[in-house]
Amino acid sequence: TIALTIMYCLSFILGFVGNLMSLRVLTNRRSRRLASVSATRNLLVNLAVCDLAVVCVCMPITLGNQIYTAWVYGDLLCRAVPFTQAVSVSASVLTLTVISVNRYYSVRSPLRARAMFTRQRILVTVVVVWLVSSIMCAPIAVMNRRQEISFESFAIMVCQEEWPQNRLKQGYNVLLFVMLYCLPVSFNLTIGFLTGRRLWGGKKSTFADLDPRSQALHVSRLKMRQKIAKMVVCLVVLFAVSWLPLYLADLWIDHEQSPPPWLLQTRPFAQWLGLTNSSLNPICYCFIGDLYRSAAVIRMRYYLPVAALFRHL
Repeated sequence: TIALTIMYCLSFILGFVGNLMSLRVLTNRRSRRLASVSATRNLLVNLAVCDLAVVCVCMPITLGNQIYTAWVYGDLLCRAVPFTQAVSVSASVLTLTVISVNRYYSVRSPLRARAMFTRQRILVTVVVVWLVSSIMCAPIAVMNRRQEISFESFAIMVCQEEWPQNRLKQGYNVLLFVMLYCLPVSFNLTIGFLTGRRLWGGKKSTFADLDPRSQALHVSRLKMRQKIAKMVVCLVVLFAVSWLPLYLADLWIDHEQSPPPWLLQTRPFAQWLGLTNSSLNPICYCFIGDLYRSAAVIRMRYYLPVAALFRHL
């Protein structure tokens, strides 16, 4: 209990401060002027909102429930907290999928990517992501309810899923594991590999005949795209590592009628690891600061000579 309390407190502080700072950086005026990464920026804003929801809603109540086993937060939160956690995780992984597709097309066909990923389409995509996530996770809000567990001398209220049949619960958890973990992670890693092959496997002699200023511009843009690609792959790998233990533990517990005690004792730590993914994502966003500074340098290289020309005239 002491270890979980310390771990959750550190994760909460890191996630709350980190995601607020990420939202501030991603929504400032300088970042909104960068057309080349505007779609990725909007999607990262949505990802930071998902993480902030997990940190502010799920972490405190999950810690309180693990310290004090009885559920004292009412029936509404019994349904809302697991649903919020599932929807936020689903929206996060689907947002990562959209980001991966956006970066792939930005590298393969930049002009087509700008036409496809406009601001309005990005907003519509974000709405669709939340709707799909809510529909897929709706059974969690329906099946979670408070139940009274009686012991020899007392009884307590707990919050848990109550399915008509155990096979339905097993099938639904397997469906979530496949749809929200296996397929998105495999797809994102594959498309990340294809993006990296285009970024690091291109011919360096393609722009050898350009003037030095054009070569410097191309090198700066290439470095910026490489940093974004590394950040996206880092986010996907971090998601995969953080949530895999909890998925496997829940599938194992559903399959066994009497799970081993060590599995039940380690599951709270697996849940902490999964929730901490929302606190670690802002560390990956640190790459964005370098991207903005490099993009600002590129714009200054264009505008300073023009301004000097006008002053001379």
